[in-house]
Parts: sequence; structure tokens; C-alpha cells
Amino acid sequence: MSNLLRLYLSHKLTEKKSIFDPEKLNTTIRSANIDLNPHQIDAAIFAFKSPLSRGAILADEVGLGKTIEAGLIINQLWVEGRNHILILVPASLRSQWQDELTDRFNLESRILDGPSLKKLQKEKSMTNPLKLEGIYITSHNFSYKYDVYCKEISWDLVVIDEAHRMRNVYRKGNKTAKKIKEVIKGYPKLLLTATPLQNNLMELYGLTSFLEDGYLGTEYSFRTLFVNPIKRQKRYDNLPQLRNRLMGTLDPSTGEYHGGILTRTLRKQVKGFVQFTNRFCITEDFAPNDNEMNLYNLVSDYLRRPYLASTKATQRNMMELIYRKILASSTFAISGTLKNVANFIAKRLQKEFKITHLEIIETAENIKSDLEKQWKKQLPVITLDKIEESKDLFEETLPGFDDIEANSDKLQEENEDTDDLGEDKLFADSSKKIEQKEIEHKFSKEEVLAEFKDVINYFFLASSISVNQKSQALVRSLKRLFEHAQKKEWPQKAVIFTESRRTQDHLEKLLSGIGYDLILFNGSNASEKAKKIYEEWANEFPKEAEKGSKSINIRKALIWKFKQINQGILITTEAGAEGLNLQFSNIVINYDLPWNPQRVEQRIGRCHRYGQELDVLVVNFLNKRNYADQRVYELLKEKIMLFGNLFNFSDKVLGTEQLTSDGYEVREVALGGLGTGVDFERKILDIYRKCRTENQIKKEFDQLQLDLGDVIIEKVEETHKKVIQHFDEEVRQKLQIRKQKLTDSLSKLDTYLKRYSNIVFKSKIKQVSDSIFEIDNDKYSIGNITKKERDEGIKSFHTSLPIIQSIIKQDRNIVGKWKLNFIHPKEKARKSFEEYIHKDGQLIIDILISKRKTINNTEEIFENMIVSMLIKEGVTWKKIETKRGEKILELEIENERPSLNRLRDELLDITNENLQHQKELIIKQNEDYVFQEEDHLNKFIEESLLKFKNEIENREKELKELNKQLRNSKTLGYYERQQVQDEIAKKQKELFKTQKKYFQAQESQFTEKDKRVFDLRNKLQLNFETKRLAEVEFTIVD
Repeated sequence: MSNLLRLYLSHKLTEKKSIFDPEKLNTTIRSANIDLNPHQIDAAIFAFKSPLSRGAILADEVGLGKTIEAGLIINQLWVEGRNHILILVPASLRSQWQDELTDRFNLESRILDGPSLKKLQKEKSMTNPLKLEGIYITSHNFSYKYDVYCKEISWDLVVIDEAHRMRNVYRKGNKTAKKIKEVIKGYPKLLLTATPLQNNLMELYGLTSFLEDGYLGTEYSFRTLFVNPIKRQKRYDNLPQLRNRLMGTLDPSTGEYHGGILTRTLRKQVKGFVQFTNRFCITEDFAPNDNEMNLYNLVSDYLRRPYLASTKATQRNMMELIYRKILASSTFAISGTLKNVANFIAKRLQKEFKITHLEIIETAENIKSDLEKQWKKQLPVITLDKIEESKDLFEETLPGFDDIEANSDKLQEENEDTDDLGEDKLFADSSKKIEQKEIEHKFSKEEVLAEFKDVINYFFLASSISVNQKSQALVRSLKRLFEHAQKKEWPQKAVIFTESRRTQDHLEKLLSGIGYDLILFNGSNASEKAKKIYEEWANEFPKEAEKGSKSINIRKALIWKFKQINQGILITTEAGAEGLNLQFSNIVINYDLPWNPQRVEQRIGRCHRYGQELDVLVVNFLNKRNYADQRVYELLKEKIMLFGNLFNFSDKVLGTEQLTSDGYEVREVALGGLGTGVDFERKILDIYRKCRTENQIKKEFDQLQLDLGDVIIEKVEETHKKVIQHFDEEVRQKLQIRKQKLTDSLSKLDTYLKRYSNIVFKSKIKQVSDSIFEIDNDKYSIGNITKKERDEGIKSFHTSLPIIQSIIKQDRNIVGKWKLNFIHPKEKARKSFEEYIHKDGQLIIDILISKRKTINNTEEIFENMIVSMLIKEGVTWKKIETKRGEKILELEIENERPSLNRLRDELLDITNENLQHQKELIIKQNEDYVFQEEDHLNKFIEESLLKFKNEIENREKELKELNKQLRNSKTLGYYERQQVQDEIAKKQKELFKTQKKYFQAQESQFTEKDKRVFDLRNKLQLNFETKRLAEVEFTIVD
């Protein structure tokens, strides 16, 4: 057993790499449960590619695995001992992030919200338990609400998922984003978003400011240089310059970036590297019967009324949207809502107009009695509550909220999201005018009573309908879908989305009666069946059940159960549209279709996402007797291409270079252009509200389609192509180079590991096959592991495993002086030292340890192994280059023994030269970083002074014009000339003031720049340490 090889290999396997070295992620890649996708590795390397890196915006398109990119970086930091990490995500994605980190990187993390923070404070007896090392996953709002706790921590990394929600931070009214930005200021950050640019370039300015204030200049300079030329003159010539600053310049020959803060890869650019599946659209038509249509029309007309006693004026827009969702869902859903609406109006009659509870009951009973005679059928009894005088009616749960699983605060926030974040208006909105009219309207007793009677009539009509044509169509559709799935050997599973809890209950009764195995998923998940599934899951995974909140674990349990069943259906409300990974199912059924395209995309994305191996079927239910519904569907399907294959558009219409088979490019552009989708949803509501005839509906939707085309083509696509996209061929070439480099470096790592494991485990290793071996009854493989091998329990063998970690740590401490023989192989391919066989030599192995701080104040330590070598040729000794010298350690060793001999002085001199040369390379690189930062600061100074320069230029133009006027005005009288002269004097003073401000600002900026450069030099100050590992005398033998 060779001690020299043990120390050499243990160092090569754990060599600390510099921040800019692409090989720094190799151990992380090998220890992770991921596919080797070059674009993901490339993004992870890009994020922190120099000591100047403050982080990056990872902006790959949907489905390319941004979570994996962030996970690679998090895992690398964890390995390096940087263990204070904060991940801010939408609340619904917290569990998904935790699962990804556990499943793919074996990283433990903690989900934190208000209650769990208090619990942790109590457990640890600490005011701020965030001081404990760990990976904390919280909602965006957590860092806003608990800012005091978050600010106390020096985070090693902050990750913000769905970061586009912060894009309007530059706007004055956006308090939430501003506060979050302040809380995490100064720490390394990763911003993840598939849509970094949605409506205007200022969003890029806002996002980059999270990483570094002023990265793109001042707000004034950014608008002047980039925004205004597009807005006012349709000029795009400055955008390539902006792209270079955002994305850096790409050298396709080396595959490396220079500069940049944002990386983005498109799906079409990774074709050939990553396999994608398509989505296919199936339209399931249904025709409601006359009673169903009568109910729909009556309630629609009711919602169009100028004034509604059942709704608070300021919530009219939101409530009408809810009622329309429920109305379109099922008669069972609207029946329950109408009952609640009637109950609300009944209370209002009691409270405001002093009508007795008995009178209201009698009114309802009389209507019921008349309808029973007319329809010759028995109707249900309606119970109406007696008013409690102390309660404010409008503070109670409003009708409809119980059915769609929302509270007024949540929906109000969503409905106002566009205004809150200062988003651009895409479409005109008339809701404010309606709202104002309602606030001014005073209801009479007769108006409210008449509305009450109408609603009672609608309720009884809804209650009389026992069969829905829509759900009958679902039964037929499921039969066909599962037959098709069986033929294609697909999983016989489907995910059904509905807007309504009552519709969910209706579908459960209907489908369970047919014999389907059902799982119900909603906001509460409080049914007896859900509890039993949770208990089953907790028994199967007891350790997992101890972690996280019970509500999150119930979600996990329900999805686990759905995965287990052979032929099953998951019926979910909107609660299942975010945060679930359902790649094991490939049929998505939109039983109720939202108007908001972003919500539809979220639903489909549960199944059509990274990891899906099959094409995805998207089934949409369409009311053939509702022209407005058909036009909404046409927009979603044909213009936004949400559902995939069926239609084809020309490149000219799309404004894109290439169209893949399922139209994803159009979809991405359209969804990006629509922002949150709330504006679009409001516009459709506006059409439903004011249009009655087919001609009116046609006219409005034709105009909306034209407006939407403008949004897709003009507002977004042209800017996207110029600003956040490298040329496709360049990117493909870069990824090919990255893939090759990655393959080569991982192959080298695998060779070291295989050789090392054979040395240290010797007889313990039992070879199972060419690539699989066994140690202590556990099966391992070095290198890439297939999904099949993982499923069979074969583990990846890597240096982070406890079985090898302690041995490596011990071997890294070996130092010594030896005399030995290197055995030269007989194979021709490996005759690297053939000319030196039977010759003697000497070598020294040193580790040069370099230490410095990054711009984020993080200490960086990296190592360079230096092998200095001499070989004796006759009476002289020949110097061997360092790189070749290290190759001798690839040879096997025999007859290794300790040596006390002193090595030759000239070898010691060569060693010092080699070490000095390596130091000089590192120092030069360090200086280059300082120069880069100086250039960056000079650019900022230039742009920060632009406002003064423009003002000076304008003042000088005004003076020139006035002087010209004075010279050419021979006809002016004395008084008029005096006025012009006074104006010149005034403008001259203003010019001097502006010039003075300019020079003061210039001086201040350069002083600040000098200070920052001085601070940077101090941070980047290098400290070197040399560790002598081995001194060796050798002979090369064959």
C-alpha cells in the first residue's frame, strides 16, 4: 500500500478549487441525484464565476430545472462549510423546495412560518433561532414580516424563487419588495425567474438592483439610454449594449462568459441535450340542457345589474368573478352559493330595514310553494339565519368564499396585485367606474326585497337540477382517456382541476359510484379519507412525518397515495395548482377553465414539467351553448397556445425564429407579456358583464384578440430577442464545449476515486459487474447512475459518503519522504515516460494554499498542487514541466520505503520558482478583478452624471437660442431687448448652478469610487501558505 498515492489521491479528490474554476462543482454533481445537463451546470458556474460576483439571475425558460441549478450552488456551499442559507419562495412552493433539496442533494432543510418560528424559539430557548446554521425555506412574506430576525444573520446565500414578483421594486409604492431588498442587502443572492422581462425594461432594472444597486446605472440614466428610445422613437440600437451588460459577452470558442449578471437558456437551445415531451389538446364539448342554460342566463343577468345588495361595492369586481367561476362549474356549486347570497340579503333586510326573520321565512316558503306547484316536484327547505345585531354583515365570510377556498384578504390582494406592484396596464378596465357608482347608490327596502326574491327563485331552480351534462361528458371522456392510456402503456392516472369545493364533492360521488379510485386534494384536506391516508403515509415514513407541519405532510401523503394507485384520479381545487410535482401522471383535465392564462399554465405545469417522460394530454371542457366561453377558449388555445399541438402559426406572425411542435415559444412570450394575468382576467369579466348578444361579444373579443396580438408581438418579443437572449448557435456551441469539459473532468475525478477506493478498501470491495461493486452489503457505482439503477437501490459512490469521508480526511494529513519505484506500463497507449525507464529522479509535491475575501466578504480558500521534478540523464539532471511531472503519479508504485536523504538543491530552487510562478499568476488575476471593478465603477459614474450633463446641454441650448434671438432682433424695442437680456442673465445663473452641482457630484462620485476600490483591494488581499506533502526519490522501472 502506497502512502504517497494515498496522500496524492486524497488531495486530488478534495482539492479546494477557486471560485472561477468550473471543476469546483464536480463533487457536488457526483453526489447529487440529477441528470448531467450542461445548461444547468453552466448556470451554476456562471452565478459565482469570480470574487466580484454578488450573485446572478437564473432565468432559464420554464421546465429547464432552475431549482436544480440553485441546488448545485447550495450543495457546494454546504460542502464548503457555508451553512447559513435562506430560500424565499411563494408559500405554496416551500414543500416542493424541501423535497427537491432532500431527494436530489440529500440536504436537510427547515420550512419556517410564524407558528414554526415560535415553536423553534421555544425548543432552542433562543430569541432568534435563525442564528443556528441551516437551510431555511420561507415565504417571501416571511422576510417582510420577520425582517428583524432575518437582518441579524450574515447569510452565505439568499435564494429568491419566482423573483419576477420583485421586479417593480424601483417604484415608490412597492413597500414589500423594497423592504425585502433591504433585509437581504449585502449578501450573495440567486434570483430565479422564467420571466425576467414581462412588460418593460424597467423590470430588469428592478431585478438587477436586488443584486447590486446601480448595476445598470441610475434610474434616470437607464430610462434615458434604454427605455425612452424604445418608448418614444421605437429605437432598439442600444439594446445589444444592454444585453452585454446583463448577460456578459460569450466566447463560443472556450464556452466562457466575461461579465454579466443574468443567464438564460431557451428550450430550443438545449434540443439534443435535454429530452422534452409535447402537450396535446383535447376539447370536450358539452351542451347544457334547457334548465341549466336558463339558470346560467338568469344568474348572468343578475350579475350584470348596475347595483347588487348582496355585494360590498368595493368588492364588486372580485365577487362577480367568484360567482361567475362557480356558475360555470356546476349547478351544485352555484346552488350552495345562491343559498348563501340569499342568507346574506336576508340578514341585510333584518338589520337595515327591520323586516322580521319570520316575514323573511314566509316569503321564501311562499316562493317555494309556488314553484313546487308549477314544476310538480318537491324542493329542498332553505334555512335562513336570524341576524345578530352586534355583527357587521360585511365582515362575515362573504358568499362564494367558502366554495372556492379563499378569504377576502387573499383574493383582494390578488385582484389588486397589478396596482400594488405598479404593473403596466395592458387592457382598459371599467370596474372602477362601476364601483364608484355603487358606493354612491343608496338601496331602498323594496329594491333589496325584490333582489332577495329573485335569488331565492334562482336557488330553487339550481336545486331542482339533479344531473349536469358537463359531468356526464366527463364520465365519457375518462373512459376514452383510460382506454387510450392502456393502449399506449401509459399510467392510467388523471388530474382533474375544478374551481369549486362543491363541484369536487359532486364529482367524488359521481366517479366513486362508477368504481374509480379517487384522491381529493383541496385547501383544508380535512376529510376522514385524507386523515387515513396521512396515517398510512406516516407509518411508511415515520422520520419524514416528524419533520415539517402536519398540513404540509398531509399534502405529501395525498400525492404519495395518488402515485401508488394503479388506476386513479386526483380531483383537486386550485390548491393543487402550485407546488405539486405530478410528473408520474400525464393527463390534465380542466373541468373548469380559469380565465387567467397564468393559472392554466400552472395547472398544466404540475404534469408537464422537467422529468415528465411522456407527452401530456390536456383536456378542456367547453360549453357549446355559450359563445363567450368559446371565444375565451379560442384565445387561450389559438393565440396563447396554452394547450399545445393542433394549430400552426407563421414565423412572421409570431416574431420568433423557430416554432417547436407544441408552440411553447408563443406560450412563453404570451404569458410573459400578460404578467400576472389579472389584467387579462378583468378584461374578460368586463366583456361578460356588458355584452348580451352574440354580436356584442364577437366585437369585444375580436378587439381583445388584436390587443393581445400587440402585447405578444410588439411589447415583448422584440425586446426579449435583443436583451435577454444570446444567439442560438453560440449557445449550442457553448453547451457542447461545456458538456465535453464536464465529461472530461468528471471522468478524471472518477478515475481518481476508483483508484483510491481500490487502495483503501482492498479486499472489502466485491465486484458485482463492470460498473457496480459492493462494500459492507451496500451496492455502489462510480460515475453516472441510471434511473433504473437508482430504483434498484444502487448508490452513487462519492467523496461525501461517510464510509470514505473520514479516511480521506485522515489521508490528507499524510506527509513524508520516500524512496520508491514507479512501474511503467507495457501498453503502448500509456508510454508517457518510456524514455526515462531505468532512470532515477526526484520530485517534490507542494500544496499552495491561497486565501482572500470576495466582494461579499466571504473568505475564499483554494489550493494548487505543484509537482516539481528532476530526472537524471547521464551526469546531468533534467527539469520536467509541472503538468508532466504530475502525470508520473498516475503510475503504480512498488517498494515504497522511508528516506532520510536530502534532495538536490537545484530541485529545491525549481520548486521555489514553480511556487513563485503560480503566486504571480494568481496575483495578476487578482489585479484583473480590481481593474474590472474600476471599469464598472467608472461606467456607473458616467451614467450617474448623465442627468447633470443633459441639464447643462439643455441650458446651453436655451442660452444659444436667446443670444441668437438678441442678435437677430433689430426690430425689438428697448423694453423687449431688456427682457431678453434679463432672461439670458437668469439662464446663465441656472447654468452655473447646474455646472457647480455637476462638478460637486463628480468629485463625490470619484471619492466614493476610490474608497470602494481601496476596500476591494483590501478584501482581495492574498495570503499564501505552502504545505510540503512529499519529497520522493524514485526509479522508473518496467
